[in-house]
Amino acid sequence: MGSLGSLRGGSDFYKLGLSLDGGGVRGMLLATELNYLATKVGYPLHKIFDCIGGTSIGGILALASAGTLDG
Repeated sequence: MGSLGSLRGGSDFYKLGLSLDGGGVRGMLLATELNYLATKVGYPLHKIFDCIGGTSIGGILALASAGTLDG
């Protein structure tokens, strides 16, 4: 597993965003996919993406994935 800089190409010239949609029950599938992504990459989502946002359940998942234990 390389560093996060090598994962993102080592460039600061771009920002990587994640947009999450709503849809009630589809949020369970979305949460499962996000967990899979974070597990495979080896980093939490807030370290992979510069901006995370969403609507409805996607917004709730965005808040949950951007939060850290240290505040």
